[in-house]
Amino acid sequence: MPHTSRRHRNHVSNNPLRAAHGKRLQITDDDGWVHVVNTSISDSSPRTKPKTYTSATTDGSADDPDCSPSSKQEEKEKEEEEEGKLPLILPAEAPPRLTLSSLRQKFDADLAAWQTSATWTTLRDSLLRILARLPAGSEFDRLVCIGLGSPSGLRDGWVDRRDVASYQLAAFVSLVQSVQQEQEQETSQTGEAAATTRKMEIIAQDPIFNALDKQLLSSLGITVVAHPQAFSSVTAQTLLFAPGAEKRHLELVLPARPLVLFGGPLEEDTGRLYQNQQKQKDSVIEQFLTTTQSMKLVEFGPRPEAFWRMRIYWRDLVD
Repeated sequence: MPHTSRRHRNHVSNNPLRAAHGKRLQITDDDGWVHVVNTSISDSSPRTKPKTYTSATTDGSADDPDCSPSSKQEEKEKEEEEEGKLPLILPAEAPPRLTLSSLRQKFDADLAAWQTSATWTTLRDSLLRILARLPAGSEFDRLVCIGLGSPSGLRDGWVDRRDVASYQLAAFVSLVQSVQQEQEQETSQTGEAAATTRKMEIIAQDPIFNALDKQLLSSLGITVVAHPQAFSSVTAQTLLFAPGAEKRHLELVLPARPLVLFGGPLEEDTGRLYQNQQKQKDSVIEQFLTTTQSMKLVEFGPRPEAFWRMRIYWRDLVD
C-alpha cells in the first residue's frame, strides 16, 4: 500500500487581513481620564508600528485606576496638558435606526419610573427643604448638568450606559421642574414668575453627546453647551448636577461653591484620590465638604448603579 503524504498547513497566514489582530485596552492617566485604545498588528508587516486610536471618556468611574498607562503614553498626556490641548472625545454612536420619537418615548417611561420611586421622593423632599431655607433674593441662577453621558449611543462603540444616562437625565429634569415650580410659586404674588423662569438657565455639557442626544435635551428645555463652557457657568447660586464628574472636573467647578450639588460620594473620593494626607486636606473637594451638608440617596430599585452611593449636597446658608 503506497504511503501518502500531506502538506502540513502553515499556521501563519500569508493573508494580512487574517493575520491582523485587534485588541481594546483601557488605560487611566494621573488626571483620571480613561483612554480606550484599539491596536492592530499585521504579521505580514512586522516592522510596521501598530496603529492606535485613542479616545477619552467622561464617566466618573474613570477615577478608579484599574491599570497604569505606559511611560510613553504618560509622557504624551503630560505634553498635551502643558500645551493646553484637550483629549479627543468623540460623540457616542447611536443605533442607525433610532429616532428622536422612540428615544423620547423611552425617556418618558424612564422618567415615570423615576418619579414614582422612593429615591426621587426623598431627593425632592430634601430639595424642597433647601429651597424653603433660601434667603430672599437668593434663587438659583442656573441649573448645570455635566458628565451625564449619552442616553442614545454607545461610548467608543461598545460601552453601553444608555439606561444609566437616561435615568440620570430623568433625575435632572425632575430637579429642574421642582425648582421652577417652587420659584414660580415664590414670585407669583409679585408677578415676576415668568421673568424668573426666563433668567434661570438650564444647560448641559458632555463632549460625547451626539445629534440625537442634543435633540432630546432640547425637547426637554435644556440647552447643550460646548465643552468646557459649562465649567465657567457654575456660580454660588447654581444647582450643579454632576453624577459622572471626574476629579479634574470637580476641581474646576467646586471653587465657585455651588449652592447645591448632586453627585459624589465626595467623602469617599477624597481619601481615594489624594494619597497624601496634606494634599487631601488642602484639596478643593475637601474644602467644599467643610462648608456643606449632605444626604445619601435611597437605592434606586430599577437600576441601582445609576445613583449608586450618590448624595445631594447643599452649602451652609449662614456663612
